[in-house]
Amino acid sequence: MTDDSSIFRLGETGERTVVAFRDWRSSLGLYYESGGHVFISQARKQIESLRSQHQCRVLAIDLTPVAYMPSWLVGLLVSLGKGEFQIELLNPSESIRDMLETTKLNRIIVVRD
Repeated sequence: MTDDSSIFRLGETGERTVVAFRDWRSSLGLYYESGGHVFISQARKQIESLRSQHQCRVLAIDLTPVAYMPSWLVGLLVSLGKGEFQIELLNPSESIRDMLETTKLNRIIVVRD
C-alpha cells in the first residue's frame, strides 16, 4: 500500500490493521471525478488486499482529518463489516459520531478515540 495510487496510508499491520486516508480532500476529488464506482472499487480492492496480506480481522480507519463521512464511505464500511471482518473508526468527528448514532451504525461499527 505504498504506491501513489493508494487511497490509504498504512499504519500498524497484523490482525488489527490501522489505515488512514492518504489525502482526504484528494480522495473526495477522485471519487467525484471517477463517477464514484471506479473509486469505490479501488478502495474495496485495497482493503481486501490489506485483509489478505496481513491476515487482518479488524480494520481500524483513522478519521482524524475527516470532517464528515459521505454516503459512499458509509456503504463501503457497512458492506466490508459484514461477516468476520470488524470495522473500527478511530477519532471520528462529532458529526460522524452523530451520524453513526442516528443511523444506529454504531451498533455494528466500533468507535474509538
